[in-house]
Amino acid sequence: MFVFQNSSSEADDCSENSIKCLDDQEIIKGSKKYHLELNAEKIDFYLVKKKRANIWTYQGKRSFDHDDHDNVETTDDHALKKLGMTMIKSRATIQELKIDCERQGQLTDMGLLQISEYLRKLTELESLNISFNRCFKITDLGLQKLSQALKKLDSLKHIKLNFELCREITDEGIYYLGKYLKALICLKTVDLRFDRWINWKIRIVTVFSWLQITDTGILRLGRVLRNLVFLESFHFDMAWWNITDKGLLRFGQDLKKISRTLQSVSLRLYRCDEITDVGIKNLCQDFKALKCLRDIRLDFSGCSKITDQGIINLGLCLEGCLSLRKIELDFFRCNEIKDEGLESFGKVLKTLSLLESITLDFRECDKISSLGRKSFRQAVKSLPNLKKSLLCFEHVDLFMDC
Repeated sequence: MFVFQNSSSEADDCSENSIKCLDDQEIIKGSKKYHLELNAEKIDFYLVKKKRANIWTYQGKRSFDHDDHDNVETTDDHALKKLGMTMIKSRATIQELKIDCERQGQLTDMGLLQISEYLRKLTELESLNISFNRCFKITDLGLQKLSQALKKLDSLKHIKLNFELCREITDEGIYYLGKYLKALICLKTVDLRFDRWINWKIRIVTVFSWLQITDTGILRLGRVLRNLVFLESFHFDMAWWNITDKGLLRFGQDLKKISRTLQSVSLRLYRCDEITDVGIKNLCQDFKALKCLRDIRLDFSGCSKITDQGIINLGLCLEGCLSLRKIELDFFRCNEIKDEGLESFGKVLKTLSLLESITLDFRECDKISSLGRKSFRQAVKSLPNLKKSLLCFEHVDLFMDC
C-alpha cells in the first residue's frame, strides 16, 4: 500500500518524493490502493494495472446519509482537485477511469470545474464512468464545464454519467452535454442517467420543482445520437422527465441516423405522465431500420395514459426487427392495457424467431384477465429459440426456462 503524504508545507506536491511505501499487500489482485490525507478528509482510490490498460477508481467519502445532509463539513471540491493533480503527476497512461462521488452533499460546480481541468488532459482515455448521484448542489454550470472537458477526449469509446437526483440540472445542462458530446465520434456505448425519482419517505417536495427537463432536453440527447456513427449501445434514464409524444417523435427519428451499428437500446421513461399511445409509436416507428438491433429495453411503468393501442403500436413497430435476441418491457401500472393488446403483441412475438430472452412486467394491469394471460403464455412458449422468459402479472410470476 502506498500513501501520498500531504501533511508537509508543500501540500500540493504529489511527486514520487512524497510517496511512502507502507506495505506490499495488494487490496485486490493486480491493484494497489492509494490514500490521500487532506486535512480531515480521507480519500481512497485504486490504481489497477492490466496488460493493456491502467484503470483508476476513485471512491469519494459519503458526506451524508438520507437525513443529515444539512450538517456536514467536507472538502468535496478540494478532493476532486487533488485527485486530478494526482492523476496528472503520476504520469500514468490512464485508459479507464471511474469516479464515484455519490452522496457527496457539499460537492458543487467548483468541484466539477476542478476535475474537468485535469480530465481534458487524459488524451488516451477510452472508458469513463462518473457518478454524481445525490450531489444536490450541482447545476447546469457544472455539467457545462464537464462537457467541455469531454470534448477533448478523442479516444473515448465508453461513457457513463450518473446525475440522478441532481435536481438543479435543466434543459440548459442537457444542451451543453449534447453540444460537446456529439464531437466524440468514436463512442460505442453511452449511458446517461438523469433520474428524477423521489423517495417520499426521505423528503416531501413539490413534484413540479423536479421536472425541469422537458422535450428540449430529449431533443438535445437525440442530436448526440445522430452524430455518433459508431454507436453500438446506449442507455438513457429519463424517469420523471416532463416530456411528451412530440419529443419522442424527434428522438425516434434521430435513432434512425445510426441504423448501421446500433445493437442495444435501453430507455427508462418511468412516470413520464404525458406519454401516450402516440408517443410509443413516435419512438419506435423507425426501429425496423435498425438492422443490427439485438436488445431492446423499454420502461413505461407508471405512464398511466398508455392503453391497449400503445402496446399494439409497439408490436407493429417490432414486427420487422428480425434480428432481436432480447426484449425487456415494463408496463407496471399501465392499467388501461387489456387482453386485446396483449393478444396482438403475442402474435408479433411469434414472428421474432431468433428471440432468446423475454421479460415483461404487467403488474397492476388489472384489466388483463386470466384468459388473456394464458393465451399470451402459449404465444411465448411457441418461440423456437427461447431460452428464458419472465412474465410478471399481478400476484402471478410465471417463469419459464425453455
